[in-house]
Amino acid sequence: MRKLAMLLAVLALPALAGEAWHGLSDEAIAPALAARSMAFPDGTTWGFFADGRVLEGGVWGRWQVGDETLCLIWPGAEARCYTLEASGIDLRFTPLKGGTALVARYSDL
Repeated sequence: MRKLAMLLAVLALPALAGEAWHGLSDEAIAPALAARSMAFPDGTTWGFFADGRVLEGGVWGRWQVGDETLCLIWPGAEARCYTLEASGIDLRFTPLKGGTALVARYSDL
């Protein structure tokens, strides 16, 4: 339990000082996500597959990139689209339709 708490605390840390956030282009988004797993401070994980599938908590969806945007398409739901920024091993997902940005860290390193 203590190790889990420590892991969550590390995941909640902001990007390392001195590493500025920079936006990802279409050409950079797919390589940043394909065959990678992202972990969020609340314990949620997104697994991105190179074939365009995404997995969150046992639910499969699709991901696609275009217009400097990542869109996640879940069964029976409207697409959720984000701009992406990177800082070290962290990615920031900012919703296009407003709302709070989500910061995740690569969990497959």
